[in-house]
Amino acid sequence: MSERATVSTAVVVAADAWRTGGAGGVKAAEHTLADRGAFELGAGGQDRADELVADREARLDLDPWKMCRSEPQMPLASIPTITSSGLTSSGSGTSSTETCPGAWKVTARMGRAPYRAGLGEMAGRAQDHLRDAEAAYAPSRMATPSKAVLITGCSSGIGRASAVRLAKKGWTVYASARRPESIADLADAGCRTLTLDVTDEDSMRAAVTEIEREHGAVGVLINNAGYSQSGPVEQIGLDAVRKQFETNVFGLVALTQLVLGNMREQRWGKVVNVSSMGGRLTLPGGGYYHATKHAIEAISDALRFEVRGFGIDTILIEPGLIVTDFATTAVASMDDIDAEGPYGEFNAKLAALTTDVYKGPMRHLGGGPDVVAKAIERAISRRRPPARVRVTPSARLAILQRRLTPDRVWDAAMRSQFPQPH
Repeated sequence: MSERATVSTAVVVAADAWRTGGAGGVKAAEHTLADRGAFELGAGGQDRADELVADREARLDLDPWKMCRSEPQMPLASIPTITSSGLTSSGSGTSSTETCPGAWKVTARMGRAPYRAGLGEMAGRAQDHLRDAEAAYAPSRMATPSKAVLITGCSSGIGRASAVRLAKKGWTVYASARRPESIADLADAGCRTLTLDVTDEDSMRAAVTEIEREHGAVGVLINNAGYSQSGPVEQIGLDAVRKQFETNVFGLVALTQLVLGNMREQRWGKVVNVSSMGGRLTLPGGGYYHATKHAIEAISDALRFEVRGFGIDTILIEPGLIVTDFATTAVASMDDIDAEGPYGEFNAKLAALTTDVYKGPMRHLGGGPDVVAKAIERAISRRRPPARVRVTPSARLAILQRRLTPDRVWDAAMRSQFPQPH
């Protein structure tokens, strides 16, 4: 029910009561004009004026309302409340009170010696109150929510493909990367480019501020930046572990925190976290990489519940085998690891398998980055997107297999693929 409809209904009820009751007074009909969504007059749109309620006591002179505001039932921020103090009646009267938890208590009072205002004056006063309320109402939501898209990690792979596809579909796309020269050509595809390093908070803040200055908010955030640090848990130095988490997890969290405020203000937004089928299972030699993807899954599950009430959707993208430079980067991350020692044979086999899986028969169960870009575009275009989107048959099969396989059987399957260090 709109604000105008609420006030109009109040006038009609009072007018009907005047006609039926007159000065002699009859038992009031029980009318409740309850629309807790009406008159959202607070700064954040959270507080609401209480319901207008007719007196439920018998034998009252049904006169125009006199509404007076008493102390709040809970210490909420004060909000303007429509009153009709100008329509007061003289003499003693009887009152009835109804409250709703956390809202202002409203008292409806009817006088025994009514002030006989005409219905025209009554309606005019109600309209005046409505205009005052509308003037005081400062909407926290933007008239048209921003749908500007910010994508991280656009120098190659999924990020680049997503930027190009979304720009072609008419989205306003801000493609970002650590090295601006690596994405300069995306301007020709209709993208705007930004320098953004997910391990540098000042860089992230500057990028978000630039978008918010022009559009008011980042409407869609696609957290795509990431890489794989491969190797045995024992042999990877803590500095490399920290870098892995800074890029894959902490940068994602920091950037999400930066954009959520204005997303919440406009009551619309999409946070897309590019995870992996590796967030649902773990392969030998990828412990730290898988740990970051498992963390993204957990953070996204919590975030989805926490921000849904503000009109913000959280979407997990879980790609399987995607033919990009991912394998090359993963193998290169092992360069500083000792090739000899107790893990020498294991490391050599791990590097070979990582390369072969993207070039051998298994690639037919995967896809290119365009497949993921299409899945992202479809997800953010839906009014109610899915919580998880598994991309490629390899992701669906591997996740299902891991869910159905006991740990001992899974370990045995891994031993058939990887040489177990001993």
